[in-house]
Amino acid sequence: MDIYTACAIQNVVKVAHTRADIKQNIKRCLELIDVCPQFSTTATEGFAAEHWAPVKLVCFPEFTFQGHEPTWPLDHYLNNVVIEIPGEETDRFAEKAKEYQIYIIICALEKDPDLKN
Repeated sequence: MDIYTACAIQNVVKVAHTRADIKQNIKRCLELIDVCPQFSTTATEGFAAEHWAPVKLVCFPEFTFQGHEPTWPLDHYLNNVVIEIPGEETDRFAEKAKEYQIYIIICALEKDPDLKN
């Protein structure tokens, strides 16, 4: 049986009015992964390096990088908020997962390309 550490990150999310907001939120999420135990230099030199099982899982909450605004019309969501999976946004998390050899759980509002508007 593998023993590992799971990090749950409760990030503050700026509600994404634009694609730029999404990019900024993702940047912050990736920064928070970098400071998880064993990834930051302070953790690798201190108590965590000696006493923690390796981090293998990082979890984010719902609306990880998009936020949610229930008053927006569907067109605003479709044109400015929802993403396609796979896509640019999920690729950034995939790169970070490969960098640290971990699994990352995110939640995203996605668009099914097979559905018509």
